[in-house]
Amino acid sequence: MKNVLIYFVFCCILIPVQTFSQVWQQTAGTPQGSGVTDMLIKQSNGFLYVTTGSINFPSEPGGVRVSTDGGNTWQNQTFSFIARTIIEAPDGNLYASIWPDPNLFAAEGLYRTTNNGAVWSPLGFVQAGDNIFSIAVSPTTPVITIFAGTRNGVIRSTDNGGSFQNTSSGILK
Repeated sequence: MKNVLIYFVFCCILIPVQTFSQVWQQTAGTPQGSGVTDMLIKQSNGFLYVTTGSINFPSEPGGVRVSTDGGNTWQNQTFSFIARTIIEAPDGNLYASIWPDPNLFAAEGLYRTTNNGAVWSPLGFVQAGDNIFSIAVSPTTPVITIFAGTRNGVIRSTDNGGSFQNTSSGILK
């Protein structure tokens, strides 16, 4: 029995760990910010998008960054205090939670880009002290339902981000 256990550990645990650990490779470039909070590879063009926080706002901001060459170089798309999460909708639009500037007491908001990040338009904002930690979009078009998970529950838009309602009834805080 002891020999079987040793064989199992060696063949099923140690060999795969050694094999798979060799496939990771550090990219040459590093996106500006204090660390990557979320990642997305856009289906239509293969661009890699990341959201980052600020190292020392406003001199070293966070925001949304994009790499068109597999992570070797990065372009800043937004300059903000923090961008937390990003998602692609079925129509190819991107949605990100962005907190523009805490010094202006600006609320964190949900932003959308329809042109691969060249312009980010605000859709809705959460109350001061709230934050958007996750985003989900329905797989239906042309009217997209957007959900955002916040510190105070879930908000939902059933009109492509035109307006948001709290849908946290029944969720304990």
